[in-house]
Amino acid sequence: MAKKSLPLIVMMTLGLILLGAVDGLQAKTKAKVNTGWQPAKASVKFAPGEVLVKFKQVSPRKTVGPASDASFLAMLPEQAHQALHQIQGTVEEVYPFIACLKVKIPQTMAVGEAIESLYRSGAVDYAEPNYEVYADQVQIRPFPDKQFINKTPNDPRFNDLWGMHNTGQTGGTTDADIDAPEAWNKKTWAGNVIVGVIDTGVDYNHEDLKVNMWKNPKEIPANGKDDDGNGYIDDVYGIDTYNNDADPMDDHYHGTHCAGTIGAVGNNQTGVVGVCWKVKIMALKFLSSGGSGYTDDAIECINYALAMKTREKYARMVLSNSWGGGGYSTALFDAIKAARNKGVLFVAASGNSNRDTDVYPHYPSSYNSVLHNIIAVNASDHNDKKASFSNYGCYSTDLFAPGVDIWSTFPMRYSTPYGKLSGTSMATPHVAGACALVWARRPTLNYKKIKGLILNGAESGKGADFGQRCLTEGRLNVNRSMLSGKVNDPAIFQVTPNKACIGDKITIVGISFGATKGTLKFKGTAFPGSAIVSWTNTKIVAKMPSGLPKGFGRLQVTTSGGTSRGACFGNINIGKIAGHTILGHGWSCSAQVGQNVWIISGGTYWGQTGLVERYNLKTKRAVIDSGWMIPTTVTNAGAAAIGNKIYVLGGLDWDTGEVYKKLQVFDTTTGKWTSRRNFPFEVMQPAMASYNGKLYVFGGQDKNGAVIKTTYVYNPATNTWAKKADLPNKAAYAAGVRLGKNLWVLGGFTSKYFGSEQNLVQVYNADTNTWSSKANMNNERGGAAGILSGKVCCLHGAGDGSNGRNDGEYIAAGKWTTEFYGQQGLYTPLAGKYLGKIYVLGGYDWQVWDFSNNVWSYRKP
Repeated sequence: MAKKSLPLIVMMTLGLILLGAVDGLQAKTKAKVNTGWQPAKASVKFAPGEVLVKFKQVSPRKTVGPASDASFLAMLPEQAHQALHQIQGTVEEVYPFIACLKVKIPQTMAVGEAIESLYRSGAVDYAEPNYEVYADQVQIRPFPDKQFINKTPNDPRFNDLWGMHNTGQTGGTTDADIDAPEAWNKKTWAGNVIVGVIDTGVDYNHEDLKVNMWKNPKEIPANGKDDDGNGYIDDVYGIDTYNNDADPMDDHYHGTHCAGTIGAVGNNQTGVVGVCWKVKIMALKFLSSGGSGYTDDAIECINYALAMKTREKYARMVLSNSWGGGGYSTALFDAIKAARNKGVLFVAASGNSNRDTDVYPHYPSSYNSVLHNIIAVNASDHNDKKASFSNYGCYSTDLFAPGVDIWSTFPMRYSTPYGKLSGTSMATPHVAGACALVWARRPTLNYKKIKGLILNGAESGKGADFGQRCLTEGRLNVNRSMLSGKVNDPAIFQVTPNKACIGDKITIVGISFGATKGTLKFKGTAFPGSAIVSWTNTKIVAKMPSGLPKGFGRLQVTTSGGTSRGACFGNINIGKIAGHTILGHGWSCSAQVGQNVWIISGGTYWGQTGLVERYNLKTKRAVIDSGWMIPTTVTNAGAAAIGNKIYVLGGLDWDTGEVYKKLQVFDTTTGKWTSRRNFPFEVMQPAMASYNGKLYVFGGQDKNGAVIKTTYVYNPATNTWAKKADLPNKAAYAAGVRLGKNLWVLGGFTSKYFGSEQNLVQVYNADTNTWSSKANMNNERGGAAGILSGKVCCLHGAGDGSNGRNDGEYIAAGKWTTEFYGQQGLYTPLAGKYLGKIYVLGGYDWQVWDFSNNVWSYRKP
C-alpha cells in the first residue's frame, strides 16, 4: 500500500490569482485577508491516492476471506465499474460487513476530484477521503529508578497505579480512583470476554501480557499458510492492517501500554496489573510506528473482529479505541454500527485538545450521539480533576477515567518494559477493562446493560470538576458498576438536546425506564405530568415546562418503581446542537424548501465540491445523493428558492479563479438541474431573495473583485433579466431576507477584504422599485446568515474584528437586539427555520481552521 510508506499531511490550497495577494490569515483581525478564498490551513488530513466508496445496490456480506471478497466484487453493478473506470480506480480492499471498498486512484488525481467524479456517476451511496487519525496520547514519561513496596495484588508496581487504587502515593487525593481492589473482591477474571485493542499493535510476547493474549483457534502458528481461509496468513494474535500483514507486533509503544491497563496479568509477581487479571486481548494494529494511520485500516480491524466474533460465536466483545481525528466518515460510522448490530461495545477516547466536543466533534468518539454502543471517555488526574489536555462534552462524552501519569506495559525491547503515559488514550483502556470485568460478572447481559452499569457506576469524586463536562458528570468506578442492585436500574445514554428552555421538546434515550410512566425532575423540580409526551422502556419524550430552575444541573429520571438516574442538562436559551450535516461546509449557498435545507456546492474538507446535501430540520437527518451534483461546481454563489426550485447564481471556481455568470436551477422534486439565461455579467457573493415568483439579486463582486451595488430581477416565466434601482451602498456577501414586498439586504463587505464589514440595513420595495433604510444592526456582519422567523434575523458572520462571530440579532419595533448566543464563531454559515426554531448550519470556524458540520438551533424571538 503506497500510502503507508509516507504518511501525508494534506493541506488545503489557497488560490491567489483573481482577487490579489493575501497579506495575512490571522483570525480575529482586520488584516487584508481576502473574503472569498478558502483558508490555507485545515485540521482534517487524509491519505493521497485513496477513497472509500459504497456503491448503490450492493448489500453487506456476513462472510470474509478471499472467496467472499471475489464474490462481493462480482456483484458490483455495471454502473459501479463504469464509475471506477472514469477515475482509473482499482479496488484495493473490501470491507464486506459494511459493503465498502477502498479504491486506489492515480497519484496525479486529487482525492476531491475522484470523490466528485464518483458522485457525478450516480452510482454511489457515499464516497469520502480516507481520513488520517492519531493515537490520543500526549506525552511519554521517563522510567524512574524508584521502586515502590509490594501491595496486594503482588505485582511489584501495583502501588504506582494510582488510577486503580489512590492512597495519595503520587501526591493526589485519596480514593480518586476506580476502586479496583474493591471490585477485585467480586471478580478478577474476564477470560470469557474478548477485548480488541485497535491501536499500534501489542507486544504479544510481553512478560505481563502473553498469557492474556487472544489466539486464533483455527490458525497454526508460523506455517506460512492461511489455515482458516480468512485471507490472513498466520493471524495468530490478530492482524496488522497498516503494514498489510498478520503480525500485530507493536513497533511503537502506545498499543502495548493500553493493553496493559486492560489486562496485564494480575497477581503474578511481575510488573503491573490490569483492570482484568485475566482476559483475552486481540491485537488489531492499524497505527504506524509513528502513531498515525488511516480510517480504512481501522475499519478493516473492526471487520476482522466482527468476523471472528461471528465465526467463533463469541458472546462478549469490547473494542478499545485510543485514537481519533479526521472528519466525519460514513464508512467508519457504518463499521461501528455493524459492531453495534453484533452486540459489541466500542470504547473510544474523546481526544486531547482541551475542547468541548459538543461543539468540535472528535471522531470516532462523537458518533456516540447516534450509536449507543459507544462509550466516550475523558481523562482525569489524581486529584479527580479534568486533565488539562482532555476534551470533554456534556452531550458527546460519557464519563472520565484516570489518564494522567498512568503506568503500564511497554514493549519488551525497552530496557525497562514499563512506563507512564498521559492522554485520553490511557483513560480509555480503564473503561474497556471495566466493561470486560463487569461483563464477566454478568455474562447473560447484553451490551446495553453493560454500558448502563458502567455509566451508572460513575461517581463525582471528592472535589471533582466533572460537572457539565460529560453525561454522567462522574468518573469511572468499576466496583460501583458491579453492585448487584444496579442491574435493572435505569440508565441514560443521551439527552437531545441537552440544553433547552421553555417549549423545547427533549428526548431521553437509554434503558430500563419501565413501560409505566414515571417522573422527571430538573434540579429537584418536577415536570408536570402533562409535560411528558411519551414514556417507553428505552425512550422518554417531554416538553420543557415553565417554572424549572435556570442554568445547568441534573435531569433526573425516576421510574414508577422509584429508582432514579440523572444526566447532565442545561435549562438555558442559547444555541444548541440539533444535529450534524455529513460534510463540513463553508462558502456554500443554500435555500429552504419545506422542512429541508438544501446545501449546494461550496467548500469542504478537500476543497471545493459540487455535492448537494439535504438536511431535514424535522428528522435532523442529512442525505447526499449522487444524482444531485451541481453541473458547474462553484463557491461564493448566491441562491434563493421559488416554489420547489432553487436558483443558484454565479460564484467562484477556487481552482481556476474564474467567476461565473451562470444561472443553474435545481428542482428539489425531481433532483435534476437545468440552466437558464445567464446573468448580465460575472458575479460572486450576491445577496438574493425571491418575491412574487421572481428572483432579485443585490450587489456582490464582479470578475475583477470590485464590490458592486447593482440590482437585477429575473423572471422565470420569460427567462429574462431586468435592471432595477441600485443599492444605496455597495455590498458583497450581504444576507438577503424577504419580509412581504420588502427585500432586506443586511450588512456585507464594502471591499474584497476582511475588515470592510458594515452594519447597514438596506431595504428594497419590490413593488415601487425604491430603497429605504432601517436602523443599523448592532454589529458589523459580512458573510452572515439571514432568516425571517417572525422577525428579520441576522446570524454569525464576520465583523467587529472577528472572522467568525458567535452571536446573532433580530429587529423589533425598529430596534436590533443581540440575542442568539452560540458557542462557535462561524463565517459563511447557512440558515433555516422550522416549528418555532431557527437553525444555523455549517460555516467556517477560524478558531480551529476547519469546516463545521454542526447544526445549531435557537428559539425564534
